[in-house]
Amino acid sequence: MDDEHPTIKYTMMAATNVMGIDPISISDVKKCEDWPEWDLAIQHELAQHEQIGTWKLIKPPEDANIVSSHFLFHYKHDLDGNVASRKERLVAQGFTQEQGINYEETFSLTAKLLAIHIITAIATKNDWELKQTDFDGAYLNAMLSETIYMCQPKGYEVPGKEQHICLLQCVLYGLKQAGQEWYHLFCEVMLKLSFT
Repeated sequence: MDDEHPTIKYTMMAATNVMGIDPISISDVKKCEDWPEWDLAIQHELAQHEQIGTWKLIKPPEDANIVSSHFLFHYKHDLDGNVASRKERLVAQGFTQEQGINYEETFSLTAKLLAIHIITAIATKNDWELKQTDFDGAYLNAMLSETIYMCQPKGYEVPGKEQHICLLQCVLYGLKQAGQEWYHLFCEVMLKLSFT
């Protein structure tokens, strides 16, 4: 068995629902022995979206392009390889978006690795202190400038409103314009704080 192809070995492990192998879909995660923990994580994420106001539930407009949604699941492991925590995220399936309807521009500036190396070298030479910032759920802080309709998360539709859809108010991971909207918000805040 040691000389088996890695893909075959992964498929065999996934088929046995071994805890620690990332589930692919909501139906897969429901078969896992730790499903109650995953369900709690999903409920927590949906409560955060409700608190933030990521979307409003509305009746589907006629001829609307409705973007699909999907849960991503990931086990985080400790140094010994044991499951330390579970991370799941609701994402929009951006490949179902239509240009000119759900988005126009997608470009956003990103730092190249070479630029980071240069800044690090300059800081080292001048004995400057470098600090890094990480934003938890960064994209969710940006508001959408386009109108985007999304399906409710499968299996977690609001009771009595199962036929309603989400009118997105905030950017959601997976949208084609997510990076651009976050970049615009970040620049706006940095300018207000007098960073240039």
